Amino acid sequence: MDWQKIYSQLVEKAKTRQSESYSERHHILPKCLGGSNSKNNIVNLTGREHFIAHKILVLLYPDNPSLKFALWAMCNQKGKHRKYSVSSRDYERARQACIPLWRQPKSEEHKQNLSRAKLGKKLIKNQKGKDNHNFNKIWITNTLTQESKMVPSTQDIQHPWVKGRVKVGVLGKPQTKGRKWYYDPNTNIEKLYEPGKQPQGWSRGRLPKAV
Repeated sequence: MDWQKIYSQLVEKAKTRQSESYSERHHILPKCLGGSNSKNNIVNLTGREHFIAHKILVLLYPDNPSLKFALWAMCNQKGKHRKYSVSSRDYERARQACIPLWRQPKSEEHKQNLSRAKLGKKLIKNQKGKDNHNFNKIWITNTLTQESKMVPSTQDIQHPWVKGRVKVGVLGKPQTKGRKWYYDPNTNIEKLYEPGKQPQGWSRGRLPKAV
């Protein structure tokens, strides 16, 4: 699949349409690849397009760690304007791409920066209030994938996410009963729908492994 062509088409489409009520600034050539903040290198994308753009960039530049971290961040950042669902497969791929980077030995400069950041802060296991790393965070669980994670308490929670942390095995059965997997071949997004209620153009089944 010609990912460069798809990426260029996505950018050109955004350039020529009228401004949306909500959009996100995107560097056409990422700054980690030498891109600048000039106007001709900036395009306004919808939240969904922005996610797709970063997904394609990781496919185009699979050895760039900054792009991998950026995609992982987008998998975990939601808001009321980002009306798209990250598939369990995309989420897992982004996570797996970052694991080797997280496990790399930290440089001395990185260690020193961490030490300076913690200077004067006594770290104890049972810190309370704003000193606790989970301060103002809540657990949410994906009713389709059974994944739980912590997010800021002010974050807008959208379906299929719900508040609370549920044990593995408790969720899923009532949420998936009567639903089947469908995917959009144009955006590589997959989701559960009741048969006959899937969006037009979506195909039955999970995404092909080659995609």
